[in-house]
Amino acid sequence: MRLWFSFYLLFSLLDSYSQNRIYGNVMDENGQAFQHVKLSIVQLGLENWTDQNGKYEFIDLPNGVFALAVDYLYDIQYFTLPISTKDSVFDITLVRRIEFNELLIKTYQFNPSNYSSVSKLDEVWIKNNRQEKDLPFLLTRVSGIVNQSDAGNGVGYTALRMRGMDPSHIQITLNGIPFNDSESSLSYFVDIPDISSHTNEITVLKGNVPNRPGSASFGGAIDINTNKLSFDPYLIFQTQFGSFNSVKYSMLANSGLLENKYNLKFGLSRQKSDGYIDRSSSDLKSFHISLARILKSSSFRINFFTR
Repeated sequence: MRLWFSFYLLFSLLDSYSQNRIYGNVMDENGQAFQHVKLSIVQLGLENWTDQNGKYEFIDLPNGVFALAVDYLYDIQYFTLPISTKDSVFDITLVRRIEFNELLIKTYQFNPSNYSSVSKLDEVWIKNNRQEKDLPFLLTRVSGIVNQSDAGNGVGYTALRMRGMDPSHIQITLNGIPFNDSESSLSYFVDIPDISSHTNEITVLKGNVPNRPGSASFGGAIDINTNKLSFDPYLIFQTQFGSFNSVKYSMLANSGLLENKYNLKFGLSRQKSDGYIDRSSSDLKSFHISLARILKSSSFRINFFTR
């Protein structure tokens, strides 16, 4: 009798940890599959990813009610997952998000990776090399570029030359919008002090830029992009010091993704310097605010720069 009771108890335990299977699809509201989305059963420590068709599967599961975590674009959603039968179907519907980025029209913008005269400076490079000086002094780390400063120490009225070309033959764009003065074709970086703190990417195109109108068709171009969307909120304070009492204070803030459709970021900065040349002191202040709205099939961003 004891042997039969022990066998029955063992059989009951094995049955409670029977090989249940849960499977399903991760789709959006239009029935399109989500690929490579991470799913986790929290209590059991199990993880899996959806395949190219949006399908997932967990096997060898015990009976019970568990929490299913779905990790999609920096956001984790939880679902109640009941398991009581051998094979259970659990389909998941998520709202598809659009990552805001610059839209390039290929018939207009050539592929810069095919040219050795193109330098792409990413956010990490900019962060590691920027200083209390203006943007032209940051860009002198790129071959073929030399800078010029009225004050002699890189703060205030500054300019640059590319391969010997004067500033009027170098096109500067800020988020795809020409920054050059419409009359003189010069670029006054004093109007956007500390722009490097807000910049996500810089593309330097030396020499002729194919399919680009204006001065870039002859001398070159520098494209500045500040429109990268960040899903992670942050608040950053920075202070940098230099020669001749040069100092820069800056504050950067980002809201992350609000209500899955808004993003707000802004920055404040102040640059002060006595200057190397007599009576060349400067005191520059800047403010930048950017608001993005992400819609179901489109998105747009409003940028505001002032000093």
